[in-house]
Amino acid sequence: YILAAILAGAAVQWAGPVAVIWLAAGAFLLTALAARGLPAMPGTGGGRTGFAAPFADPAFRCLLPLSALIQGSHALYYGFSTLHWTAAGLSPSVIGLLWGEGVVVEVALFLWGRPLADRLGPAGLAAVAALAGVLRWSVLAETTWLPALAVVQLLHALTFGCMHLGAMRVLGGMPPGQAATAQTLHASLGVGLASGLLTLGCGPLYAAFGGGGFWAMAALCGMALPLAVLLQAALKRRPRLSIG
Repeated sequence: YILAAILAGAAVQWAGPVAVIWLAAGAFLLTALAARGLPAMPGTGGGRTGFAAPFADPAFRCLLPLSALIQGSHALYYGFSTLHWTAAGLSPSVIGLLWGEGVVVEVALFLWGRPLADRLGPAGLAAVAALAGVLRWSVLAETTWLPALAVVQLLHALTFGCMHLGAMRVLGGMPPGQAATAQTLHASLGVGLASGLLTLGCGPLYAAFGGGGFWAMAALCGMALPLAVLLQAALKRRPRLSIG
């Protein structure tokens, strides 16, 4: 991903926006070929099963809107930051480096962040993600100064990475028979649907306010903070939470 972000910036600078279509098509083709080699997964038992079973867990019910707000707050960044920064005079190659920087720190968190995750727990990770989101999107709303962008891109490890780690720990505490369903529901509803709807809304938002639209993304993260408190309470009521 890091290499692709950097190369995509160079490709767009060399061949224009049409390069994105060919790069995306090639990536999807490689993904389809790789998927053919995946082994079949054996079924697992334990706990109630079925589509609705995960919703019996208060922590899961709290996680869905929490992820929707925090991960969804990235919609304007994912969809329009490149346009915004290009309009501010940044080159595609520099923008590619900014995207790559965010992924580097995200991967670093996944590699070396377990002590932090153990200390904070899922709710603490979500709270850190929300607070970092308020700061990150507020800065992006106010400036396109490259040094400031380079600094706040480091917060991607917190806004995306911490929320992802927290969500995985909540989902890891589901009964084995519900884990796959819970992960699918979280990915499709808590992340995918929310991000898709917010991306649709970000079009008119960016058209009306430009970079000022990031204030709305900061507000979403602020709204997530009380849900992090509710998640902590729900996890305390859980009979058992696996965080291995």
